[in-house]
Amino acid sequence: MGDLNCGPSASELEPLLKDLKLTNPFKNLDSSEQWSHLYVVKDKKTNKIQSAKVEQLDYILLSPGLAKNNQDVKPILERRGLVIMTKSHRS
Repeated sequence: MGDLNCGPSASELEPLLKDLKLTNPFKNLDSSEQWSHLYVVKDKKTNKIQSAKVEQLDYILLSPGLAKNNQDVKPILERRGLVIMTKSHRS
């Protein structure tokens, strides 16, 4: 379990998801809920949203045994307190 800082299709996760056969229970959620990070860019002058993106960066990975016994488990995600960035904060 942790913040792995890459999306589910990233090659960095391949050793965990394919080689170790760990399971990502986020896949049990509706596709619109399969995210743990929100990045919103707002215009500093108008405060209007310029762009927004969501993706999964945080994971709970289940071993084959846990996954077998919890096939339908749906993680509950806490999303309060997510940061909204202004254009001036972007690098």
